[in-house]
Amino acid sequence: MNKCFFLILIASIVTVSCSKKGNPPAATVSPIAGKWHYLSDTTTEYSNGALTGVFNTNPGSFAFIQFNNDFTGTSLLTEGSGGDNNSYVGKFTYKLSGNTLIITYPAQEIGGERFATTIDTGVIKSNTDNELYIQYNINFGYNGAAIHYLENQHLAK
Repeated sequence: MNKCFFLILIASIVTVSCSKKGNPPAATVSPIAGKWHYLSDTTTEYSNGALTGVFNTNPGSFAFIQFNNDFTGTSLLTEGSGGDNNSYVGKFTYKLSGNTLIITYPAQEIGGERFATTIDTGVIKSNTDNELYIQYNINFGYNGAAIHYLENQHLAK
């Protein structure tokens, strides 16, 4: 009787210890993952509430921004024309909360220039398979003035 009980106990332990564990959680997939090319980038600038300028960045100035599924990314900025082109690659991490996008560029050297940590917060206005619209509201002080930038980016895969 003891042998039979002992064999049942061993069989139970083996069965329990060999059972499959729960499925690992599914990997998070970023809804903006992919390589996006700039179609337009328009910045409206205000100083102390007064409009001071509207700037349309040449789409060729920004080669692309890459959002990876692991919430890291790379942006490539190209300046100049002809043989004077300079390209700068910036690495970043990003977070999404609803339609709010937060991009953090850590302190890094880009194109021989040292940049401090930068955090950009934007709102995804539209996201389809092939087009992405992001709007950034950027506020900072400069020489005693309250500066506000409203930046609108239109990107395509």
